[in-house]
Amino acid sequence: MESKAPKIVCFMCNWAFCRNEIAIPSNVSLVRVMCVGRIDPAIALEMFEKGADAVMMVGCKPPDCHFVEGNLHAERAGLRVLLGREKELTESVNVYGEKLSQEEFDALLDEIVFEEFVRHKIYLLTKTKPLSVKELAEAVEMKPSLVLRQIVNMRRKNMIALDHVDGTTPIYKALEVK
Repeated sequence: MESKAPKIVCFMCNWAFCRNEIAIPSNVSLVRVMCVGRIDPAIALEMFEKGADAVMMVGCKPPDCHFVEGNLHAERAGLRVLLGREKELTESVNVYGEKLSQEEFDALLDEIVFEEFVRHKIYLLTKTKPLSVKELAEAVEMKPSLVLRQIVNMRRKNMIALDHVDGTTPIYKALEVK
């Protein structure tokens, strides 16, 4: 039995890539937008209703957003989508036959909001002055291992970078939009 390629709708920031930089597979419908941060999350849900198997949003690489913080707004759109799907997630079963209880949904939402808050706080702290994991842990009142996990996540998103090493201690700084 031959598997059918999934139908993918890709919303792509007009500033993220030149049109000729990447080859677009035939199963991907590309929709150019001025900024993925300005897309209403309901539009992504509508694509699923219209038969899409997946929806992608491709924006500028942080911190180099053409609209300064549009890529960060796009990240937060995921939270808005989750909120918009609360009823569906708590009243229906997923593809594995599982259903989230309201308590599980609330816990997931709390965790996402808390993680975003901590990342934002770390970003603001390191924007003012480069800091170590230990200094950041004290400032955000968390275990250093949890702060390090956030820094790893933020480095992947190019929100923070290694500034220098003081002895054996890495010192991190927020990346600025240039």
